[in-house]
Amino acid sequence: MERAILAVKFAKSQPERVFVAAAGADPALRVKATSIAAELRSWGLAAQSDLAGRSLRKVLETQSSTGAKAVVIVGEKELAANSVKVKWMASGKEETVDLNSLEEKLKGS
Repeated sequence: MERAILAVKFAKSQPERVFVAAAGADPALRVKATSIAAELRSWGLAAQSDLAGRSLRKVLETQSSTGAKAVVIVGEKELAANSVKVKWMASGKEETVDLNSLEEKLKGS
């Protein structure tokens, strides 16, 4: 019985997971996605990026079943505007977020 209680307490203390994916095959997008994931980790979020080069569709399918809080999508148009798209996995909603307010958005939602 004590193990179950400890497991629940431990699970609640884990940071919510965020995945960062490049929207396209451009290597510069992948580099930026990896950089954003590292920055998210420095903010205390559990963040990963896709190094295998999977399609965005595959990444979203995988993350919907793994319990990720959000997928941060790095696209060419968004980067030109210094922003990213954030897809909230629980609701399926997607929004464009300025890179300067990304930490606040991910930690606040």
